[in-house]
Amino acid sequence: MNVIDWLAAAEDTAAEKARLVIQAWENHPGRGVDGQLAVAVPDGEVTIGHLEVSDQDDAVCVEVWTGPALGPPQWRIVNPPLLMPDGQGDIEVTEPDGRTTRYRHDPITAIATAIAGSRTTR
Repeated sequence: MNVIDWLAAAEDTAAEKARLVIQAWENHPGRGVDGQLAVAVPDGEVTIGHLEVSDQDDAVCVEVWTGPALGPPQWRIVNPPLLMPDGQGDIEVTEPDGRTTRYRHDPITAIATAIAGSRTTR
């Protein structure tokens, strides 16, 4: 695969991941009447008010508002996470060293975890 094909494949993958995130957001049962969702994660609680897909500067990303969707997004996430570690999860990944980890598909919690982790390292 040449570089041009690799870049096109990477962009297609990012666009698909962003689509999956938005689909999970639109169908999330925990959103309040105001459309916001409070997600409890190990590093605290993150309130997600709105998510959108953006295609700026030739990079597909998910834009996240942590509260009402007023003004610019507080976060732009390129290559958004889709999985959360879960001992009972239905997705099993075997590492090169033979270690196996289980995950569940939960992009909204994965994004909230990334945001909360970023807040603690600032």
